[in-house]
Amino acid sequence: MDTQTWSAELEDIFVNQRPRLCCVAARVLGNADQADDVVQDAYLKISEATTLFEVKQPISYVSRVCATSPLTAAAVRRLSQLCLQKKRRGIPPLTRHTLQR
Repeated sequence: MDTQTWSAELEDIFVNQRPRLCCVAARVLGNADQADDVVQDAYLKISEATTLFEVKQPISYVSRVCATSPLTAAAVRRLSQLCLQKKRRGIPPLTRHTLQR
């Protein structure tokens, strides 16, 4: 599949499946207000990354990205919060050296 065909198919999926994709993201987030932002971010992420390989089941792939994107963002947010809490308590940050012990 060439890049132009994939871009058209991807856009079609996001336009036609948007309500379903928002439901997937909202279920993971527990917040419907942020779901639309996640779907938009997923579209941008996929449109930039998937020109390098062929996706055999595009709707499933797009749904998976919409479901995992909020998990990744939540994990990064949680890790940032933990690091900030440790810094406030005077606990040294994790480094590669301390992780290898």
